[in-house]
Amino acid sequence: MTALNRAFDISTSEAQASIVLLSGAVGSGKTVLLEEFTEGIKDQVGTVIQATGSPGESDLDFGLVSQLFQGAEPRDSSSVLGALLEFTELGPLVLVVDDVQYADRPSLDCLLYAVRRLRNARIMVVLTESPTLQMPNPGFRAELLSQSNFTWLSLDPLGVGALTRMVTEEFGPDDAVRTAGRILAATGGNPLLAGASLQHYRSLLAESDGSAIPQGVDIFDHAVLRSLYRQEPGVRRVAQALAVLARPVDPAILAELLDTAPEFVVQALTLLQGAGLAECPAPEAHQLRHSTIARAVLAGLSFDERRQLHRCVASVLYDHGNGPSVVAEHLVQGDSTERGWSSAVLQEAARHATAKGMPDKAEAFLKLARRCENDCAKREKIEQLLVQARWQMNPLAAKASLDAQLSLARAGDGAAWKALPAVPYLLWHGQADDVCEVLCRAAAHPAPDPTAAAQLRFMSLLSALVRPGCSDALAPALQVPLDQEAAGSPELEAFHLLSTVLGSGAGEETLAAAENLLQRHSADASAGALTLIPLTVLLCAGRPERVLHWTGELLNSGQLAPQRSPTWTSILHALHAEAALRLGEVTRADEYARRAVREISLQAWGVAGGFLLATLVGCAVECEQYDEAALLLAYPVPPGLFDTPLYLPYLMARARYHVATGRLEAALDDLHHCAGLMTAWNLDLPGFLPWRLEMARVQLALGRRQEAAALVHEHLRLHEPLDAATHERVERLLAEAGTAGSREGQPSAPGVVPPPSGNWTTPQPLGDPGLRPRQMEALALGRAPARPQHRPSAESPAPLPPQRRPQEPAAPAATDAGNVRLISLRAHLTRAERRVAALAVQGLSNREISRRLFVTVSTVEQHLTRIYRKLDVKNRDKLPTELLAFLEQDPNVAGALN
Repeated sequence: MTALNRAFDISTSEAQASIVLLSGAVGSGKTVLLEEFTEGIKDQVGTVIQATGSPGESDLDFGLVSQLFQGAEPRDSSSVLGALLEFTELGPLVLVVDDVQYADRPSLDCLLYAVRRLRNARIMVVLTESPTLQMPNPGFRAELLSQSNFTWLSLDPLGVGALTRMVTEEFGPDDAVRTAGRILAATGGNPLLAGASLQHYRSLLAESDGSAIPQGVDIFDHAVLRSLYRQEPGVRRVAQALAVLARPVDPAILAELLDTAPEFVVQALTLLQGAGLAECPAPEAHQLRHSTIARAVLAGLSFDERRQLHRCVASVLYDHGNGPSVVAEHLVQGDSTERGWSSAVLQEAARHATAKGMPDKAEAFLKLARRCENDCAKREKIEQLLVQARWQMNPLAAKASLDAQLSLARAGDGAAWKALPAVPYLLWHGQADDVCEVLCRAAAHPAPDPTAAAQLRFMSLLSALVRPGCSDALAPALQVPLDQEAAGSPELEAFHLLSTVLGSGAGEETLAAAENLLQRHSADASAGALTLIPLTVLLCAGRPERVLHWTGELLNSGQLAPQRSPTWTSILHALHAEAALRLGEVTRADEYARRAVREISLQAWGVAGGFLLATLVGCAVECEQYDEAALLLAYPVPPGLFDTPLYLPYLMARARYHVATGRLEAALDDLHHCAGLMTAWNLDLPGFLPWRLEMARVQLALGRRQEAAALVHEHLRLHEPLDAATHERVERLLAEAGTAGSREGQPSAPGVVPPPSGNWTTPQPLGDPGLRPRQMEALALGRAPARPQHRPSAESPAPLPPQRRPQEPAAPAATDAGNVRLISLRAHLTRAERRVAALAVQGLSNREISRRLFVTVSTVEQHLTRIYRKLDVKNRDKLPTELLAFLEQDPNVAGALN
């Protein structure tokens, strides 16, 4: 502005014409500066005449001169000169031409003619220009540069200091520097983009303050398009190519992509950088400056234009040796099926995506690869990979593809070997009979290679574990010979560890090997079995604290993004929840179980849903949300669940619910059924499912102390060493059974291991049941709580129907008014509250009560709060001692007091 004012002063005070050329990139503020200048001198001049060059009028002869003289059309230089002299008679004249690079040549010749002959007139000529790919009118520029009264000014981008001053007033000095830095990074200091960015920040600030409805959320996008479409078409094409590439790129690749000269591309990149749209973070690596800029640039492309550009990009990147994942992204975006190399690139990219835990991308690559492939055998392989990707996204989506895999297995001539990868997914959906058929068909023909033989062995072992009743039918598949290399596959190594735990228990060596396997494969998002099996080993071995550690590591490592691999993430959440529940961390268990249901629905869990339901029921029972537990138990589980070991934790959870709601005989029924199945399937693992301790608890409640003691001692004989929590539970049960004397000073049970390390949270009650997933609310909509229908199996009898809850004991006769009041108050206490109240009156602490009743301290505190409210007392010291005599007459209370 200072230079412009100085040139104006010379032209007015010294009667000497001056010429100023103002250069700057698109959006650099040239027009705004001219407006401020002309506004500042309007009282000092006689006339200001203005015109603006336009690309559409650059071929219109005398178009610019016509603008200057308000529609008149002077056709020669002398008439222009005469018109300008008439204006100078009225006072100093300022002639302004914006975007002179677009002016037509005859108009420029007229201006040059007039300027040369008006050296001593009071006239100032101000021209603005933006750089272009090719210098416009070089003769005109050369003539200007030769004039003695010529001044050339250039506008530079705004720096962080100027931007900080812009934003300080609104954002304050503390946030101003940070905000200015963000604006500079996004705009390169281009005033047009910086002003739009500031306006966007201003709208966000107004929204956060609640002072205004946010406006101008797309202001920055509009500014980008305004800047882009003021560039030449060739520059726009370079910007569009950068937006599609979405990565730093060498100008040579851009030149090949756009079929133009490299020097042309370099010049276009320079213009884009000057306009704040592009940057060069490294030598020969150019890109658009910000993702928002790329989004706005792409918005200017039609669907067909964008798709065609992606196809060209894929081809060029492939020719330059870029990785399959990069090329495949553009093949998918371009929907390109024409090139012969596309299928192989897409399949390789799908394998990389699966290994990185991105099944969504793998599915997109494979779907396009299937369309590219003409070879039937290769298409079958692609279909198998598609099943795997879809299962990781949603097991229900993969179910539709399994029929095709079964048809493939039944095609004969060893075709079943090709269907082996589908076995885990068939088992997941309870199709164990189909699995047996596939495996036996494969075993009837020679293995195509050692890897296939190892895969058959692993799938057969997995099937025999998931469906124990199929073990005899799988004998041919289990007897297929393996060479030494195949026998040492990681999958078989993992299964060997699981077999060891299931057969002979878990020694330290086995547990160390399981953790080593997790350590080796935890970073491989595609190695589901090589993480799931070792986790199962640790859980079956009674090491929930290690399961909690490893599932936490896997979930927090970033290898499995929930939105990309929902199924594996859901499984890890479920294992984390079960481990937390076993450690008494009910709040954490409930939280992670809910997350598992949010990742994939219970319906999508297939037969494995029994495991997740067991955890959810356990959380609800632990916090006395019995109505919710009933809804969960009423959920229709798939029939295949009853023939798998996944039914066992479900039975245990249902038994705990029956105990909590007073159905003791029904609880015994479930526990006996669970024990029978575990024995029949050779899966009696006390560390995994301590059914003897649970049954001992029920027997104690029924007054059968001798039977309870025998069960506890049998558990001790079969499962040593004990973790700290189980040890404490065993001691309480033995004390209740009257075989261990007082717990105080009693020697510990043999083989106790130290308590697990880590800072475990105190168990807390569940939150509002209404906050649980909607699936939970609709599990048994409109139906009474009922047990799932059980399909009797050959190994064990069907369970007996549930028993009715025992009636409440009759109240003793009242002897006086006070006793009548106590009897009335006792009637308002639940069974659990009566037991807590009786122990509190005896003087036991909250922790002692929790140990006596096998509940958490938090649960005791909640009971006491409700008891105080019902009895209208402030604390335990105010509890009426005479209440104990009446509570002792309740058999359920008496059992807790003894």
